[in-house]
Amino acid sequence: MADVGRSIDWYVATLGFAADPFPPQPPGSVRRSAPLVRAPERMFDGLVEFDVVDPDGHRICVSGALPADADVPAARERDGDSRARVKGPVLLEESS
Repeated sequence: MADVGRSIDWYVATLGFAADPFPPQPPGSVRRSAPLVRAPERMFDGLVEFDVVDPDGHRICVSGALPADADVPAARERDGDSRARVKGPVLLEESS
């Protein structure tokens, strides 16, 4: 990690983490724009996943449950890689 303070600030502001290694509750939703490098897709277990990249270039898979009727495409196998790709970074909108 190149800059611990910058990374902590990013995880707090972007993913809603507390700056506590043992937070009382898990983080909530993505709180501000973050580079999306894998589009949301429903996995075989029913959870929806997407990937973002932190300031140090670490790829983070975010996963959670959404209603079955949510408009999220099903994951499908791809040649050599099972992850959907997006063309260039896409920004997530701030949650309400």
